[in-house]
Amino acid sequence: MRRKVFTLLTLIFIFCFSLLSLGGCGNSSPGPTGEQQEELPKDKEGKSQEEAPAFTLSQLGSGEETDFPLDFRGQKILLTFFSLG
Repeated sequence: MRRKVFTLLTLIFIFCFSLLSLGGCGNSSPGPTGEQQEELPKDKEGKSQEEAPAFTLSQLGSGEETDFPLDFRGQKILLTFFSLG
């Protein structure tokens, strides 16, 4: 009996976790409505922060840089970060 309850709870957890990971657990807001938004400050290259990349990824072999999220607009992506230390 105890094993069945544990198995059932495990299945419920896996199901709920998969729903959260597939559907997302956050929401997006378009911002205030009816109010004029103030201009965002610019970075050192003169781009507004809205257009500036959040971070840059470099390929180890070629050194080519990819600006995230600008180079991935409109695409679904999965980023995985890991550390050996």
